Parts: sequence; structure tokens; C-alpha cells
Amino acid sequence: MTKGAAIAMQTRVYLYEKKYDEVKKAFENFQKECGNEYSLVSPEEYAWQFSLQGEHCSASILEINMYNSATESSYNVNNGNRHVLMSMPRNMTIGFGCAQPTQALVDAYDAEGDIIRKNTTLLSTEEAIEIEVAAKGDVTPVTDDRTGWYN
Repeated sequence: MTKGAAIAMQTRVYLYEKKYDEVKKAFENFQKECGNEYSLVSPEEYAWQFSLQGEHCSASILEINMYNSATESSYNVNNGNRHVLMSMPRNMTIGFGCAQPTQALVDAYDAEGDIIRKNTTLLSTEEAIEIEVAAKGDVTPVTDDRTGWYN
């Protein structure tokens, strides 16, 4: 955890609490204390920041590194952000299928014409299977798919 991440989280908490004067103060503090360490990416680069090439870029305030353990097995092989494993389809890449996005989120992106965020944050079951088949050649069938969408 860095100073920038802590101040940014404080800003976010104030935003969720709708304390807009505090948001402004916290953001100004963030800019003063850490502004030269971070910068926003352009809309064209939005998806790039989530790629391997964009990892730990200037727009990244808090990233957790992951690695595959040589000494652990099952879901413990992934050390780092287990959210990825929890969010992947059940039976795929040791996924658990938790916290699936709903069709309402898909519809909201579509209503706004927001293709960039939709494609960056949502993955259909079919797309997940295509990616796995391309990487591994064969996959175990997905089970307990409640919405047809994943993070």
C-alpha cells in the first residue's frame, strides 16, 4: 500500500458517502502529495491499462501482483488477487463463479453506448469458453452459470 493508494481510497470513501467538499479536499491533497506519480490514460488507452503491457502504468493506483506457486495446489496455486479466480466461471481455471454481473449491467452499458467499459469489464460465458479453448484446447463444462456474464 502506498501513500497515493491510501489518499485515493480516502477520496473514494468520501465520494461514496456523498461528502463532496471532502472529496475535493482529499483529491487536492492527492494531487499535491502524489500527482506526479499518477496520470489518467486517454479513452483510447482505457482497455490497454488492463493488459499485461499496461500493468503498473501511471494510471494504476493499487495493483496486486500475482504468481503461480510451485509449492501449493488447487486454488492456492494462485497467490495474489484471488478475486480473479472467484470471478471466473465455475470449473474453468479453478473458478468459483462468484459475483456474476447481471443482464441489467449489460443493458445499462448498451443503453449508454459504452462499448469501452462493457468490453473491459464484462465477459460472456461464450467468450470465456472461447478464450479457454484457444489457450488449452479443451475445457471442462461451465456449471452454475446464473447470469451468462463474468467480470
